[in-house]
Amino acid sequence: MKKELQIILNRFNLPEGDMRQLSKLLLKGIQQQKIHTKMDCLLTLTKLLSVPEKFLLVSFSYRMCVSDGELDFQEQQYLESIAERLGINSHRLTVLKAAVCGKEILETTALNELHSLLDPARFQSLGTVFVNAANQIIEVLPSVSIQQETPAQTHQKFSYGKLKVFHKHCQQLDNLCYQLFQIVQECSNRNFYPSL
Repeated sequence: MKKELQIILNRFNLPEGDMRQLSKLLLKGIQQQKIHTKMDCLLTLTKLLSVPEKFLLVSFSYRMCVSDGELDFQEQQYLESIAERLGINSHRLTVLKAAVCGKEILETTALNELHSLLDPARFQSLGTVFVNAANQIIEVLPSVSIQQETPAQTHQKFSYGKLKVFHKHCQQLDNLCYQLFQIVQECSNRNFYPSL
């Protein structure tokens, strides 16, 4: 598992010395704090993640666990517990586990859902590291059957476009609020308005 973690961390393109230091700090922190056993901490850290982001996190966890060639019972129980607490559909999780473990998948609907959830385009706003991570998980999954788009699928793409616009507006609002804060701060520093 440490080897798989190292491979993942290498994708961040940090200088070699920084990478070694980050790896040591992460592993030391995990061992000392035992954060992996504190589900409340995990839920706090993942609270703001979208469903695809949570699924990508669990997918990589499965990948790390099978990096030694097998998924043992304890690892499986732990990952299922995490997935359940993150609200991940157990049917999709079963299909993911089968794909990562190299087993045959007969559930084409769930497989199509996995491909949709892990579509690298969903992670572009997060950066290339996440796009590459999604690509690596997609490569493990069997290819999906091409289906005609239903009106619901078309609507989802449209909604995703609206989400990007909303995100852009949120960033603009944050910038405006910060500028307003700076103006108020400057007025306060120059005593332009009476104190209350």
